[in-house]
Amino acid sequence: MFAPVLAALQAAFVWLLPKVAVFFGIFALSNAVIRPIFDFLKAQVLAQLGSASAQFSQFFQILGIYDALNIVFSAYLLALSIKSVKSSAT
Repeated sequence: MFAPVLAALQAAFVWLLPKVAVFFGIFALSNAVIRPIFDFLKAQVLAQLGSASAQFSQFFQILGIYDALNIVFSAYLLALSIKSVKSSAT
């Protein structure tokens, strides 16, 4: 009675397991390689902005330039992660 169900589950598991392993492998690899690069670039940009005078620094903080840079770098990192995961799914 349960033989067809077990056979279907086994076939689904055999088909799905390699895809899940590739997905997590590519996500972990791209996250481990790309994140330090973007953190370094973000630190360099913020260091360049931080070397400005105190008035410019306060002006940048009031305008939210620092938050905007964090959002842009995080969004770009997320987009690259999603793109790498999509490429692993095919």
